[in-house]
Amino acid sequence: MEYNDETLHKVTKVEDKNIVVLDNAIVEARYVMSLNEQKLFLALVSLIGQDDEELKKYFINANALKSILNIQSKNIYDDVKTIARRLVKKTLFIEDKSRKKWVEYPLFSVMEYEDGVLYVEFNQKIKPFLLKIKQEFTKFQLKEFKPFKSKYSIRIYQLLKQYAILGERLFDIIDLRLKLGIEEKELKQFIEFRRYVLDIAQRELENTPMAFDWIAVKEGHKFTKIKFILKNKIKAISALETSYVKAKEQEGTTAQVGSDPSEFQSPEQEVVESINDNERTIGELILLLPKNERTKNAEKLISELLQNHDKEYIAKQIDYTNNHNTKNYLAYLKKAVDNDYANFEKSELEDKIKIEQLTKRMQSELEQLEKKLKHDIDSHIFAEEKRIYKSYMNSLTKEQQEQLRNEFMPKALAQEPGLRDMALDFAIERLITEKIIGESEELRNRISDLKNRLEQNAAQIIEQQKEQYIEQIEGLKNRNK
Repeated sequence: MEYNDETLHKVTKVEDKNIVVLDNAIVEARYVMSLNEQKLFLALVSLIGQDDEELKKYFINANALKSILNIQSKNIYDDVKTIARRLVKKTLFIEDKSRKKWVEYPLFSVMEYEDGVLYVEFNQKIKPFLLKIKQEFTKFQLKEFKPFKSKYSIRIYQLLKQYAILGERLFDIIDLRLKLGIEEKELKQFIEFRRYVLDIAQRELENTPMAFDWIAVKEGHKFTKIKFILKNKIKAISALETSYVKAKEQEGTTAQVGSDPSEFQSPEQEVVESINDNERTIGELILLLPKNERTKNAEKLISELLQNHDKEYIAKQIDYTNNHNTKNYLAYLKKAVDNDYANFEKSELEDKIKIEQLTKRMQSELEQLEKKLKHDIDSHIFAEEKRIYKSYMNSLTKEQQEQLRNEFMPKALAQEPGLRDMALDFAIERLITEKIIGESEELRNRISDLKNRLEQNAAQIIEQQKEQYIEQIEGLKNRNK
């Protein structure tokens, strides 16, 4: 490997303020990377200059690598070798389902490590996604990814920032899993997906501009969609550093979320004030159209449609139109709006019926669940008391055991005359158990602690089940707002 000091100094400077500009095709792409592989990839992208005409040879020195990858061990050579050798094999899978087209690119052509420096060359085939990107992209600073400890948090952050101007984003769960690089056999149950992906990402993004709440939508017995809702839309817009309205004012430019932020940067207040409600709504609806349909004529049509219909109604018709192959997209969209092809009003009524059904089902299932959990608690406590009884009796001689049973037999018969055989033995055992526990503070506390733990666990299970129903109900309600 040959390089000079001047080149090395120029390209190895990896700082928190470095800018990462990703074509939205990369943001949307499918790939499987570990946390450190993603961080190294983003750091390498941050070395690409805004004015670069060609992809160059890029270098990162060992100290920068330690910071990026949060490597604590002294053996950086082996650590970097492991990460880099995995990363050099990674590919990007980019698919356009509407055109039934896909392509898969290797990310890198070569990686080499020598004398404390990692040398990298990107695959020249991905040059259009990394150089001279003027529209359809999302911009980050390298420091935005530094706090994340989950590989899923980094990807969710990117996917949400891409749609920050809208303040929300809806995913099919299957599609989201593919984008996050989750294998088919991994996290198959929704509760696992929630625990290891959604909950962790929500916690790690809480203090970022992409802090979010989410709603899971259930169809039949299965969760099929997830809606992410940004908690602070103004912060999200500011973080994006651009807007649809500012972009479309530039001559010859048709832009969506991510138009050139270097040209349109403005303070948060200016961004908010520059977009009136109607312009914002037009911009949000334009982003729902296929890329090749985002034209001046589309803006004009949507502006006209908004005079007689609200945003949610038009959005439903756009979604319907997107799922139908049409020769004249805008003409078909207008017909869809005029004739309610998407059955918006019907679906609203159906949603109300679903809400009533879900509410009744929730009440019924929660009652059944509460009874079951109470039975489980009683069973666990009984089993623990049984262990205490056996342990105590095993500490006695056979003569002492028999004497104790004879002592409690009259009390058992007094409480319930006519008891015989196993029923009598059980009644005697319960009386002896009560005596053992009643005379020991340690055992009383043991049973009390067990009961409290079981009740707390039961309360959490009930609350989680309730939350899932409430999320579905709220999701249906929000669709009709």
